[in-house]
Amino acid sequence: MWVLSESREPGLYRRRFSSLHSGAAGFGLVILLLSLVIVACVVILSVREVHSVRERSRCEALVRELTAFEQAFQLYADQKRGVAPASALPGQIPAGMDRLLGEGGWRQASPFGGHYRWISPCPEAWLPKGGGQGGMPLGAIALTAFAPDAPLSMDQGHFAEIQEQFELSSRPKGKFRSGFNGWPILLVYPRP
Repeated sequence: MWVLSESREPGLYRRRFSSLHSGAAGFGLVILLLSLVIVACVVILSVREVHSVRERSRCEALVRELTAFEQAFQLYADQKRGVAPASALPGQIPAGMDRLLGEGGWRQASPFGGHYRWISPCPEAWLPKGGGQGGMPLGAIALTAFAPDAPLSMDQGHFAEIQEQFELSSRPKGKFRSGFNGWPILLVYPRP
């Protein structure tokens, strides 16, 4: 507690800290600092968890989009007796796929940036060793990294998370992999 006391000079007062309450003031300050440290820790942990949830949802969104596109290409091949559409440039819908892919996500950037591209037939370097479990793929959906309007921002952690989600499903193993320059690709196999 602060008290005013007279100084030696007339009319001037000086402040003096009362020794009676100095312990209580110090204890209050320690409690305040401890509370601030606890709040800061909670905020840091919350921000980290929110970021983790956001990244997981981006992975799940990409898996959903790739699965929907895969089904559209499989349906096309079913309708054309096993023939896949011809390759197309990034962001362009392959010929004959307008109705199946619609105006949705194919022309837009993926949740990680980059544009979707259909490549058929698959380059041999992308095929699983030993032919894979699903026979020969119809083609591949690739995410391109060279999109000035939407650069690809997928790291190894994202790649592993997406690959794990595909491996846990009932699809042939090894469908989601890295292709040219490490770009992520999804091999599209005919329906059994």
